[in-house]
Amino acid sequence: MDNEVVFSTPKGQRYVIPEVTTCPPAPIKHEASKKQRSSTVNVLARKFEEEARDDMSTTTQKNKGQST
Repeated sequence: MDNEVVFSTPKGQRYVIPEVTTCPPAPIKHEASKKQRSSTVNVLARKFEEEARDDMSTTTQKNKGQST
């Protein structure tokens, strides 16, 4: 048991973590302006309407083909 390896935490001055005297500022969440929000909503609404229109025209074409 003479070959026993012992580990310990370094105690030298260069290993000491400095004490924090002040906290960093809290992160700031930048709120999107109303103009940006409304334009995003408009883009999404337009895309939804286009997809709905495409779905309706596809459904109408299928129904016309079945009725003949």
